[in-house]
Amino acid sequence: MNKPNLPGQIQPRPEYSFTVDRRVNAWMFTALAISVATDLFYRREVREWPDHLRVIAAMAPLLAILLWIRRLGKWIRGMDELHRTVTTNACLFATGATFFVIAAWRHLSRLGVLQAVFPGRMKAYADVDLCVPWLILWLLMIFYITGQTIFTRRYR
Repeated sequence: MNKPNLPGQIQPRPEYSFTVDRRVNAWMFTALAISVATDLFYRREVREWPDHLRVIAAMAPLLAILLWIRRLGKWIRGMDELHRTVTTNACLFATGATFFVIAAWRHLSRLGVLQAVFPGRMKAYADVDLCVPWLILWLLMIFYITGQTIFTRRYR
C-alpha cells in the first residue's frame, strides 16, 4: 500500500521533501525559467526571431503550466480526503486571489489611482505589468502557502 501524499512535502515545513517538490513542481519551474528568459531577452534577441519561433517562445511557458497543473492534480488525487480538501481549497484561494490582485492592479493602474496613491518612487511600480507568467506563478505560490496555512488551521 502506498503512503498518501502530504501537503507539507512541498512546503517549507518539517516534512518537506525536495524529491517530492521537484517531482510535483518541475513543470512550474520550467515555465518560470522559460518566461524569465524570454522576458529578459525579448528586447533584443526574441523580437528579431521569425514569427514561428516567437510563437513557440510565447506558447512554451503556457504548455509547461498546463503540464504542471496536470501533475499537481495527480499529486492531489494521491492524498487522503482531509488533505485533498484542504489543498483544493488552498489552490482555489490562490487562483482567486491571484486573479483578483492582477485585475485590481491593472484596473487601478489604468484609472491612475496607483499613481496618485504612490507618488514619486512608487509610481514606477504602478506601471508594472502583472500579466507575465513568472509573476503570476510567484503570486500563485505566495497565495497557495497563505491559503494552506489558513485552511490547515481551520481543520485543527
